[in-house]
Amino acid sequence: RPVLPGGFDLTENPRLPRHGASRPFDGEGLATAPRMIVEGGVLQGWTLDLATAALDRLQAKPPEQIAS
Repeated sequence: RPVLPGGFDLTENPRLPRHGASRPFDGEGLATAPRMIVEGGVLQGWTLDLATAALDRLQAKPPEQIAS
């Protein structure tokens, strides 16, 4: 289900060349990669640290399977 207006996209690209915030690894040592956070207004996934993901067991579930 939409979380933003239709047609709205939000991307994360942590590897932009010569950009101050670019880095190959995040604060937990995991490799970074470009990804869609919102596509067409629909949430594509969660942004969690490893501890929170493990506690909530969200890493393997798509957003539509998570109860609000």
